[in-house]
Amino acid sequence: MPEYIQTLIVITVLTVITYSLMNKALAGNFDIKHLKQWQFSWFLMLYGAILLKNLWFIAAAVFIVANVKIPVKSVQRVYFYLALICTLPLISVQIPGFAGIKNLFPLSYTNLMIMSLLLPLFFNLKSPQKLFSIPTDKFIFSFIVLLSLLQFRDNTITNAGRESFLLFIDIFVPYFVITRLINTPERLKMALTALFIGIIPFAALGVFEVITNWLVYIPMMRMLDDTTANLYRDIRGGGVRASLLMGPIVVGYTMIYAGALLLYLQHFIKNRRLVFIAFSIIFLCLLASKSRGPWIGFALMIMMFLWTGRDGFSKLVKYGILGVLLLILASLTPAGSKYVGLLPFIGDERTDTFDYRVRLIENSEILFKKNPLFGDINFRSTPEMESLRQGQGIIDVVNTYIGILLPYGLIALSLFVGVFLFLMFRCRKIIKRPDIDIESKLMGRIFISCIAGVMFTIFTVSSISYIPTFYWVLIALSSAYININKTAKVGLNHELS
Repeated sequence: MPEYIQTLIVITVLTVITYSLMNKALAGNFDIKHLKQWQFSWFLMLYGAILLKNLWFIAAAVFIVANVKIPVKSVQRVYFYLALICTLPLISVQIPGFAGIKNLFPLSYTNLMIMSLLLPLFFNLKSPQKLFSIPTDKFIFSFIVLLSLLQFRDNTITNAGRESFLLFIDIFVPYFVITRLINTPERLKMALTALFIGIIPFAALGVFEVITNWLVYIPMMRMLDDTTANLYRDIRGGGVRASLLMGPIVVGYTMIYAGALLLYLQHFIKNRRLVFIAFSIIFLCLLASKSRGPWIGFALMIMMFLWTGRDGFSKLVKYGILGVLLLILASLTPAGSKYVGLLPFIGDERTDTFDYRVRLIENSEILFKKNPLFGDINFRSTPEMESLRQGQGIIDVVNTYIGILLPYGLIALSLFVGVFLFLMFRCRKIIKRPDIDIESKLMGRIFISCIAGVMFTIFTVSSISYIPTFYWVLIALSSAYININKTAKVGLNHELS
């Protein structure tokens, strides 16, 4: 039996079990028919990729199915996009050019989904809310325009135009469509559920990888000619790290979203045993990634969730003490001590990665002072960066903020960080309002918590793989939440008057 068939069997069995438990847990509060449609689409994408094997064929099939089966103006396009957000490895091919242009732009799985599902919706969208009617529009629009203009420095017009086009496709289109179409509490609830459907299968699969010491997605990635397939096998703490189709640190990062979404969905689940099982699997997958940045990001997400709730400070202290005790107990066991040894400032396993990040910050500070406002697009060729070149021949900028600061400068970084901080501040204001209902308050707490965890995690990793896809979606959904509750407040004031 070919190894990729074995992969398919394992993925299918674990995902069917996961979705069956999910549907059982959410029955009564959700239209299970819709959930099953999104789950079926997840399998359809997976099996279609295995059958077609070529991204061109996959792209043609996705475009035809999306534009024949789903009405062009339907909000279902957003739900399907979220449910399919990372179903396949991040494979890409170059679209051939013409008239002397060698290649137009790389077609990746992410922008394939955007162009198939969201771009037709973008051009047919008739929303009463025009550009800049939502506060975060200014951050997103300014960030894209600034980066697009800066692309033209020391660059050809063709390359600069290509990069600007990709910024529009990858950032603006999903942001604009999501913030305009997800305009009611019910739609936001369904969007969060669709996103959970898209990522929750990876929790069980990540645990399976560590238990069996088998990276299940590697055969599929090789079959699809994914050049990153051999990069994901990494040993840490005496065993393999869960890598799935995205790499260990991205697996841990994804579990921050899975944990935050479960904290929201548990509000609708009566069977607390199922909640405990789901949260345990997510936590075990987080541990299986053996990635310290996501570990701390996940802990920060939980802390923020507790802090924003009732009796937040006392709960923080109580669970903080419990966490320390569990950490001490874990260090006394053979298996637990391996994970404790990976913790920063506590363990001594792979401290070289921490030292590298410190050197990166120190060298980046020198470069920043040379071009503070708009950065240097060729920063990687400087002596400061060359001194960081690793044995694999790469300069790994393992910090998303530095990855924006050095090539684009302080203004771009301020816009990027500013949108996260603005969203947290506005969500905090909403959940403090006396007229807000329990479910909306819970949503606000989830967004605050998730943003906090993500903001820390991307300090420890560059925007590789699916990392930017998820944080732009988080920004869009958080903005939709603020817009919905702003609209609700205006409506309430109108009724009272």
